[in-house]
Amino acid sequence: MPPDAAMSARAQIDDDNAEARSMAVVDIGSNSVRLVIFRIVGGASFAILNERVDAGLGRDMSETGVLSKDGRKRALGGIERFRTLIEGRGVSDVAAVATAAVREASDGAEFCKEAQKALGVQPRVLSGAEEARISALGVLAGERRAQGVVGDLGGSSLELAAIKSGQVKWGVSMPAGPLALTNNEEGDKQGKLRKRIDSLFDDAKVDRYKRFDTLYLVGGSWRNLAVAEMHRTGHPISVIQGFEMSGEAAKALAVRAAREGAGYLSQVPGVSSRRLETLPIAGMVLERLISRLKVQRVVASAYGLREGVVYELMTDEEREADPLICGMAALARRFGADPELGRALQNWLEPIRPAIGEAFGEETDRRLFAAACRMADISGWRHPDHRAQLSFDEILAAPIGGLAHRERAFLARVVSCRYDGNHAYESEDVTRLLSPRAQGAAFRLGLALRLACTLSGRAHELLDGVKLTMKSRALILTASPARRRLVNELVQKRLQRLAEACNLGAQIAED
Repeated sequence: MPPDAAMSARAQIDDDNAEARSMAVVDIGSNSVRLVIFRIVGGASFAILNERVDAGLGRDMSETGVLSKDGRKRALGGIERFRTLIEGRGVSDVAAVATAAVREASDGAEFCKEAQKALGVQPRVLSGAEEARISALGVLAGERRAQGVVGDLGGSSLELAAIKSGQVKWGVSMPAGPLALTNNEEGDKQGKLRKRIDSLFDDAKVDRYKRFDTLYLVGGSWRNLAVAEMHRTGHPISVIQGFEMSGEAAKALAVRAAREGAGYLSQVPGVSSRRLETLPIAGMVLERLISRLKVQRVVASAYGLREGVVYELMTDEEREADPLICGMAALARRFGADPELGRALQNWLEPIRPAIGEAFGEETDRRLFAAACRMADISGWRHPDHRAQLSFDEILAAPIGGLAHRERAFLARVVSCRYDGNHAYESEDVTRLLSPRAQGAAFRLGLALRLACTLSGRAHELLDGVKLTMKSRALILTASPARRRLVNELVQKRLQRLAEACNLGAQIAED
């Protein structure tokens, strides 16, 4: 399907008025037990409550074969609290999953009975292949365009799966989590541990994944390694979702973590102190995996198993919807923005889109154009003196999927220009992620949204009867008799500013 047709089909699915619903997911892992309550709006999901208990269910399990006694107590206490929180927030849609430790322990079934009594929901014990598949679905939940290998490093296991054309393939699990490797190899030198990891990779036949050039990192330990790399390089965006490294840079990071250990990582702001003891082993597993697969690109994902549970339970329409477009529309609606405004702006500005110019390529530019129109009224409720700066910062940190970091930087520049035509509130550290061509396109798109919102007062009905077109090297604003009073001096000024940025003339015409 051509990009234009694909965008048209997707636009019919996206619902700017999607009703929000809630879902709770309880994830019983080897290291921690977590509750996340999600707000689902069309194709976007927002974590509105996120709580964890560091139970350590899988600690020492490789030696004992059973779940940690103290860990069981902490886990069940946490699950009882989770039930109270879920009921207190009135969430009726609840899912619970249990992973490697419960799956492998001889007393796992007994624990699940206790967990069901504490939660009121039967936990679904995932096989290794299911865990790999659902973690990969989580990556798709955050980035529908994902293609490559998903690696989810938990406390006791590592899951691998491949994503191609929106489908998950070849899910496999192996006991290569830090807790399992620590218990098996405690006191051994790194060389022996490296051989142990390589042997596990051989058994899991990981060479089948060599055909993919991208590795997606899932799991707290690997995300913390990505945080360390963002700090080391002075990366200007703090959101972990979509952070990219070359395969070479990721391998160097993994080697540093394995060799220098917790002492190095403890100096990095944002690295969880709870993870310090496991990060060196996590680094070694990552180094061996990159060496084995020879990936060229490594991408950190903030979405994983829990988001995969949500994605699996979404309707077909929700899975088809673009999380970026739905997410931006939902953020803009928080304080009463016109829910029809985004689509109306998209249609109204479409005739002049060629004047805005190319940023990344046709398909990506269309998505970003649609998203920018949805966020055009994201800060109408804020004080005028602060709209540009706060909007810029909000887009950089927005919990929305479907964005690479350079695309996030692009939208932040757009919204800065939309609220301040001089883009005085931008950060040079952020805009350096963009090519000069992309910077110019973002500036012009921001000015176009500024014009449209000023003209209409951000009411979509008022765009009817007014047209903005491009003809004979000029931008032409044409108003019907009923809309002429909208074209005041400020609108004319903003039309002129946009035209100058596009190297075009400006004309006002009557319909």
